Amino acid sequence: MRSAALIVLSTVLLLILCFPQNASAAPGSIRGEVIIKAENGERSVLPDAHIVLHGPINKEAQWDAHGAFAIESLPPGIYDIEASAPGLNAALAVEVEPGTASVIPIELAVAAITSSVTVTASPDVHAYPERVMKNSRYLVLCSLPSPGIV
Repeated sequence: MRSAALIVLSTVLLLILCFPQNASAAPGSIRGEVIIKAENGERSVLPDAHIVLHGPINKEAQWDAHGAFAIESLPPGIYDIEASAPGLNAALAVEVEPGTASVIPIELAVAAITSSVTVTASPDVHAYPERVMKNSRYLVLCSLPSPGIV
């Protein structure tokens, strides 16, 4: 009876040592290709554009002359990926699993224009009443001076 208990205890101890419970997960990677599609559907690549990862760790990378990229040694988790080149960008999310390579295609699109210009003017009609004529349909401003322009 004692020897059977000793064998069971030894086996359990051996299994615990072989399979640690708190070991960190194997790193994964993200690989893929960055492309641009023309209106006719033809694919092309931009060399040396920029990729930024945000997730359990943050990393930056460049893709090669063929549009391919690989980012290694990533802890498992969900990453937000931003890819950009002058006038183009893309954003997506990808999950990295332990010990595997997540393969993703990234298609760049024209970046949205985020700036605007607003121009306003309001002539002081009361300062030059003799230069304002009335038309039957419109109020016409004639020969008003522009401040600072000679």
